[in-house]
Amino acid sequence: MAADIAARWPLLRRVFTFEAPGAAPPPYGGVATDPSGCHYFPLDSVDAPPEAALAQRADRVAFLLLSDDTTTAPKLVPRTHDDYAYQARAAAELVPLTENDVYLAALPAGSNCTFGCPGIVGILSVGGTVVLVENPGPAECLPLIERERVTITSLVPAVARLWRDALPTVRADMTSLRLVQIRGTGPDGATAGPTAPGGGCRLQQVFDTAEGPLTLTRPSDPDETVLATQGRPLSPDGIPPRRERRGFLQDSR
Repeated sequence: MAADIAARWPLLRRVFTFEAPGAAPPPYGGVATDPSGCHYFPLDSVDAPPEAALAQRADRVAFLLLSDDTTTAPKLVPRTHDDYAYQARAAAELVPLTENDVYLAALPAGSNCTFGCPGIVGILSVGGTVVLVENPGPAECLPLIERERVTITSLVPAVARLWRDALPTVRADMTSLRLVQIRGTGPDGATAGPTAPGGGCRLQQVFDTAEGPLTLTRPSDPDETVLATQGRPLSPDGIPPRRERRGFLQDSR
């Protein structure tokens, strides 16, 4: 893919690869330069003294997220410092987060939800703590919640069900957990269990994409809204909750 991009846009001159020389597939495996003149460097070959950080404007691209669209070839979504800082800050205020909160990054840290809804960026912005874990399974995560006194985490419905089913055998102390974000489709009754509203722990529905649309239920929303909708847009524009029916998101009106 990098070679194809370099052939079309000659501004790309250097590519740093995870693979060692020779590990890449044909036609460029084992070569340092492709026909367009783009140079390839394996990361383990990079060794140089650090240079002063470049001054960046807030309206420029900060990083690239992988698109959630799985129907075509993977696409990279550019996000600027401005827009992502707003997203993480506003989501942190909505929860709300404080320096006493501990966020468990159970889902991949590079996903939009885990990284900035409010996620890792949001929790660090208020001086809180982030706990990283390799596997979202209950055997690894539930003991971590007890040991690190985790207060908030993000899950997909299938993982939430696994946690619920494992609680009787794992027997972890979950009393520190005050909020569980459910990403994607709304939870059904089987998903609720120990992460359902009540008992000191609340659910929050999150519908997000790397491209930017983000809706969330609010802490003050009634249980009916939390269990049946994807919430409202993060920006306070007055749009009513969206309901999920038969695989489609519909306006509550």
